[in-house]
Amino acid sequence: MIGVIIVLTLSATAWGELDSTGLPIDEYEDVIGNETFEGPLPALDEDKDTTASDSSQCLIYLEKRQKIDIEDYPYVVSLHNSDREYLCSGTIISPRVALTVHHCVSSYSARFIRANSEDLYSGGQEYLVQGIIKYPNASENRLPLPHDIALVVLETEIPNAQVLKLVDPNFKVAPGATVQALGAGRIEDCAEYYPSFLSKVNLQVTSDKDCREQYSSENWFCTESHTTYSCIGDGGAPVLSNGQLIGIVSHSKDLQRCNSGMPTANVNLTKYLSWIKSKMALFE
Repeated sequence: MIGVIIVLTLSATAWGELDSTGLPIDEYEDVIGNETFEGPLPALDEDKDTTASDSSQCLIYLEKRQKIDIEDYPYVVSLHNSDREYLCSGTIISPRVALTVHHCVSSYSARFIRANSEDLYSGGQEYLVQGIIKYPNASENRLPLPHDIALVVLETEIPNAQVLKLVDPNFKVAPGATVQALGAGRIEDCAEYYPSFLSKVNLQVTSDKDCREQYSSENWFCTESHTTYSCIGDGGAPVLSNGQLIGIVSHSKDLQRCNSGMPTANVNLTKYLSWIKSKMALFE
């Protein structure tokens, strides 16, 4: 019997104590989910349509948004629920811990990750999720979340895991800089089509002023592009600059029109480094 538990509790408990699964727990303000899975994962639906629309706009977008080679980005993973549906992407930051956004795992039960594959539904290896650690006070189940960040703890370590270096605490996100996001975002003009693979998109960092006009929190930095864009499905995608993990794609105010010109809010990881490292240390 395989048991996977999403660990979320109402009690205020100090770190160092353990819940019934053996996972340390943080101070949670409300219950977002508590579900136990039993039995094997269901088989992949072989009839699942993962092909792109033949719309010319879709094909143009796919040319600009390049499918990644997982050997170049071995730390990127995809998160899936018990029905094997894709939820979001994440980043391996230690052999047992992946980093993603809170809103992706607060409403949906992440049951496993797929590692070592650029394809969402095949290849690589699957690793079961043992629990989710959310940031204190990230309790609202709607965007924008005050702290849209979470850690996904696996039941077992990923052998020979390739982890991504976290951003230097003194790093400053420079307006105008080009960064890369690695996710599986929807193609705007193909409303029903989500790519079946992880891809890379180049984005430009906006000024702090433009970002604050849309998103008041200093925990974000914003990106935009006039030719490619992050979209629904990119949640949790790592944002890279010079080989460092500097952020996570979170959300945009205009979720229905991903190429509307509205900047995308990304979690600024320099604001959360001490919290991330303290939780990672529990599973080393």
